[in-house]
Amino acid sequence: MSQLTATARPLPRSATRRPAPSLTVVQGERGLPGAWFMTACLVTLVGGLLTILILNTSMAQGAFTLHALQERSSELSDRQEALTESIDEQRAPARLAVRAQRLGMVPVTSTGYVSLDKGSVTGVAQPASAAARLTVVTAPDQKAWKAAQAAAKAAAEKARWDRYRSDVAKGLVAKGVAPAEAKRQAEAQTVLAQAREKAKAAAAAKAKAEAAAKARAAAG
Repeated sequence: MSQLTATARPLPRSATRRPAPSLTVVQGERGLPGAWFMTACLVTLVGGLLTILILNTSMAQGAFTLHALQERSSELSDRQEALTESIDEQRAPARLAVRAQRLGMVPVTSTGYVSLDKGSVTGVAQPASAAARLTVVTAPDQKAWKAAQAAAKAAAEKARWDRYRSDVAKGLVAKGVAPAEAKRQAEAQTVLAQAREKAKAAAAAKAKAEAAAKARAAAG
């Protein structure tokens, strides 16, 4: 019985022990490397759009200001022209003669000079006659001159519109339009252009008349 019973012995331990696992700090994932580049591009794009918007706004405001200044300059030019015509009319010899007669002035028939130092009168001074009237000499053939000027202006206008009509017809023919149709269209465009020019001239004449009326009211 004692021979069958085995003695319990502990298992032999290994001479070397396994090292304990070491802990290592793992850093988190960094952001994408192109994020800053995309942000910079977006900021640049937004800044460029804002700059273009500001420039367009400034240009539009400048255009409105320029248009207003041009209209003001045209109005002042018309007023200056009206004032110049009014001054020329007031200092015309015929107008001065009428105003002088209203003031009771008559033309002088003799001349005398008074010397204050000597206390003497040189020359023959005679009283002017109340029946005398001032005489104004104007340029001869004013009606004929004005008629010639009007005829020359009409001829120049006719030649200008004939050239315009011919140029329009040539341009249409060059684009492939038939000569007869080109002539008809050129005539229609010429009539339309003449109507626009007459309307523009009428508006300018109206503005000029209003400026002249304002100038006379201010001077009056």
